[in-house]
Amino acid sequence: MSVVMDLCQVLDQELDALEIETVQKETIHPRKSYKMNSSCADILLFAAHRWPMSRPSLVAESKDVFDQKASNKYWIDVQLRWGDYDSHDIERVMIGLDLAYNLHSAFGNWFPGSKPLLQQAMNKIMKSNPALYVLKEHIRKGLQLYSSEPTEPYLSSQNYGEIFSNQIIWFVDDTNVYRVTVHKTFEGNFTTKPINGAIFIFNPRTGQLFLKVIRTSVWAGQKRLGQLAKWKTAEEVAALVRSLPVEEQPKQIIVTRKGMLDPLEVHLLDFPNIVIKGSELQLPFQACLKIEKFGDLILKATEPQMVSEKKAKAWCASKGNIPYFETSAKEGFNVEAAFECITKNALENEPEEEL
Repeated sequence: MSVVMDLCQVLDQELDALEIETVQKETIHPRKSYKMNSSCADILLFAAHRWPMSRPSLVAESKDVFDQKASNKYWIDVQLRWGDYDSHDIERVMIGLDLAYNLHSAFGNWFPGSKPLLQQAMNKIMKSNPALYVLKEHIRKGLQLYSSEPTEPYLSSQNYGEIFSNQIIWFVDDTNVYRVTVHKTFEGNFTTKPINGAIFIFNPRTGQLFLKVIRTSVWAGQKRLGQLAKWKTAEEVAALVRSLPVEEQPKQIIVTRKGMLDPLEVHLLDFPNIVIKGSELQLPFQACLKIEKFGDLILKATEPQMVSEKKAKAWCASKGNIPYFETSAKEGFNVEAAFECITKNALENEPEEEL
């Protein structure tokens, strides 16, 4: 569960402060989230030294007295709910999340420092965890808890003319983000190997293309890569939107695959004025990889990068012909050349001292 992973990250950052030796994420049954008659621990903490424990109390209560038997193990159980319409009471489990009312609570024994940290972490998780938002939206749609709001029609052969209007529109294509090559092994089996991919972000009115190269290192140690690719695409699109001045941000984003709608909605929550919709037209962005320059640029990239060289060089020229270098400290690419150029320019511009 995404919430459990967020909590593990918070606890990992506070190992010394809370005297935690190990944070262990437990393997849980996939049906736990809706199996209400039994449960199990999601996170197990091991103490560097034995913790004094408080009496059971709610997370919102203060003035805990740590007079219970000390322990060197501590478990956390996270439970999801969709409302208790009689009493709104979710305080009989360690951590409870009520998705209907967007509430959370926790009940149990505490060790020193754990309660304020958990309060702070859960407040943030409830506001910003994308998986909770998506799950909540799916449940609302399933229960038909939506007001009758007009939905944006998909791009089709009937309305394609609007993409050439005066407003800024982006096409976002994630088809080539996760790419693999297929190899036949010595035993006769087939195996796949990831290769560099790219996100295509295209403005049809101006012809401007943002090409975000995604290196194979992004997928290292990850699972469910097809799903991860969608969220990675949404994350990069949101980062690009934030990096642009308001007047250059898109008013509408059209995705070429419907699976991108949810991830983009989550990552663009801070931009409610951007309309996100799908397309019924089959747009051949895949063919761009057959252009030699694009294909080589993507395959030979040494790290994830946003390729917009023309814009960068134009900016450098406007600032008095600042030298332009593409560098990567991680890969050791062009770093020395950039520093040599900076040093040379600094020495040339330094006024000579009188002897």
